[in-house]
Amino acid sequence: MEVTSPVERFRLVSTPDGNHLCDTAADREPACRTIPWRRILKASPFSFLLLSPDEILQEVGAPRDAVAASPATDVAGEQVECLHASGPHQHVEWCYSGDGLLLSFLRGSATDGWTSIDATSVSRPGAD
Repeated sequence: MEVTSPVERFRLVSTPDGNHLCDTAADREPACRTIPWRRILKASPFSFLLLSPDEILQEVGAPRDAVAASPATDVAGEQVECLHASGPHQHVEWCYSGDGLLLSFLRGSATDGWTSIDATSVSRPGAD
């Protein structure tokens, strides 16, 4: 996740090998350091994207068995499978590529407003 603010610019990377905060200043070579999971959550303006689906369901008040599949669709040129659930006051939806990459996320309600993030392109390491 790229984070840019008037004060700083950095990249948050979460992998099975650990979590990393990478300096991406335009005038320097990117430098990364390993950081704890909680620091990643604090540093990200979109920390809800880093929560597990169970944690998000708990936050919106939707029971786990309320999750349903949506019809397959396309995001950023990738075929995705979408799942959705509704709690008493919020709705949430996740769309994943066939290999499990989160490409779209929607959360909110008509009264509280919506937060929606969609991938615009997809690149994979080692792919030409």
